[in-house]
Amino acid sequence: MALTLKREIRSLPLSTEETDCFFAVASTTSERYYAAGFTTIGDDTHMAVARFGSTGDLDTSFGSNGIATVNVAVGAVKQWNS
Repeated sequence: MALTLKREIRSLPLSTEETDCFFAVASTTSERYYAAGFTTIGDDTHMAVARFGSTGDLDTSFGSNGIATVNVAVGAVKQWNS
């Protein structure tokens, strides 16, 4: 079964930090989409998952306004290659 968004795909910033980004997207048969990546909270890097509905909008019933984060390595800061 193919899933189709009811609007075009659009860019959605994870945060204002340039190192915060999504790395993967998955879809479900219930027309929900999940994006996973990393975000900086304070001086620490957290894993982040966002859930979107079929319209492409964040599902605000998920996590905190559509984005759930977890700190899996306290004190770790993601080092990005230039």
